[in-house]
Amino acid sequence: MKKVFFACFVLFETACFAQNWAPIVKNNVSAFYNSQNGIYAIKIDSITTTENDSVFHFYKTWDDGGDYSCFKPNGASWIGANATKKLNDTWLFSNYEGEPLALHPKANIDSTWVFYTFPDGSKVNCTISQASIEHFLGVEDLVKTFTFIQVDESGLPVVPNPYDNLSVKIAKNFGFVKLFPLRHFNYSYNDHYLHMELENFDIVGISKFELGKTVMSEVDIYNYNIGDEFHYSKTKHCYTNWLVEEEIIKTVIEKQFVELNYSMRYNFMVKTHHFYTDNVNPDNNVDSIFIKFEIETISLSNPHIYFPEEVILHTDEGYAADGYSQDVWANDRIQIDQQGLGFGYNQESGDCWHPLIPTKEQSYSYVVAEGIGCIGYESAINESFENKYIVYYKKGDETWGTPLVITSTTTFEANKLNIYPNPVKAGEMVYISGATSQLLVSITNTAGELVRNVKVNSSENGIVIPKNIPAGIYFITLQGNGAERIVRKVIVLN
Repeated sequence: MKKVFFACFVLFETACFAQNWAPIVKNNVSAFYNSQNGIYAIKIDSITTTENDSVFHFYKTWDDGGDYSCFKPNGASWIGANATKKLNDTWLFSNYEGEPLALHPKANIDSTWVFYTFPDGSKVNCTISQASIEHFLGVEDLVKTFTFIQVDESGLPVVPNPYDNLSVKIAKNFGFVKLFPLRHFNYSYNDHYLHMELENFDIVGISKFELGKTVMSEVDIYNYNIGDEFHYSKTKHCYTNWLVEEEIIKTVIEKQFVELNYSMRYNFMVKTHHFYTDNVNPDNNVDSIFIKFEIETISLSNPHIYFPEEVILHTDEGYAADGYSQDVWANDRIQIDQQGLGFGYNQESGDCWHPLIPTKEQSYSYVVAEGIGCIGYESAINESFENKYIVYYKKGDETWGTPLVITSTTTFEANKLNIYPNPVKAGEMVYISGATSQLLVSITNTAGELVRNVKVNSSENGIVIPKNIPAGIYFITLQGNGAERIVRKVIVLN
């Protein structure tokens, strides 16, 4: 017990004399949670310096400028547009009006200063009320607590204190661990779309140290490897008139780094079992299996970073079939949930984005997960309703859920189909073996673009590769022979 006490005492003393105490840590992306508002993040976009100051510019977000009809993605962060660190270690944050809010994180316990001055001369004073070792996100650090009280122009306390519920905590090595929306301090326009009440937010994640919940980019979400599989169940219906049900298996068959635009390109083979039920005319019912290819390209140089306001959910709060939660979702992977509100670009309005607020005719919920991509969505547009959700995935040795099995009753005949020679030169014949009936044959490139599409009788034995196509990998799709679509990869040489 004495050893533990001594260790804590040494840590406390060391921390007290450390020269850290910056509320913003340069390489951190910190996430904060409030039960009424969800998760918001602090992310530095850039830093500019002068002889005396360092200005931390925060990641921008949506702003409507007081006009609900036009949003622009250049608004100030929830803690202001920027923070200025002065040479004397004073930190000045800015509210929505650009007015300064002062913090002195290196000040001693019981130190008091003016945090904000109202136009009438009254002030809000800030005091460091305590410093103690605190535990958060599985670590511990020395933490200073800042409290706030309003005083009138004579310096007398205002009773009751309107800021009695607010506090800020700064950890020696981790910066803010508790704070309130500084952007909205003394902001009178309460009807503003982005207005937030002055309530405390507690830290729930720091990306630099991979603690708690973190903010993701597209590179984190669409991070696949060859052989990864994603199985989906999808339904779409229009009241009682018709119903579409699909079982979908997406498999990564190619991963290619594209140096030209510094991106990663994924090629998926998508196998679908499609059911169409026409309740008005049953003769239109369809039960088919087909294979197609899809390309996804993810920029590595300038990936889309999700706005901090987009909620980062722990997966036990996540999406499941029909919108109900599951206790532990998809091996506890982090998710981003976009429910009910998005923005649509209107070029004619001059860089103006319009809110897509759900109405009786249109609403949606869309969820993506770390390393998996889309894990589910629900939408309602006019009289049509659609949902899609993942039921199984495999990433390396990691699996979750129950896999789908999409088979045909004539798989044996389908497996007899083959092509040769491979590789083949452009302008030459690719022969098809094992065909006992007419086939629909198509050639597509790795981008999924159709190169040629013809019907081939079993006696014709093959298809000619066009002369003018560039060398590379192509896919020949064979449909017929009493079976589902079969895809064979072929290498074309010049």
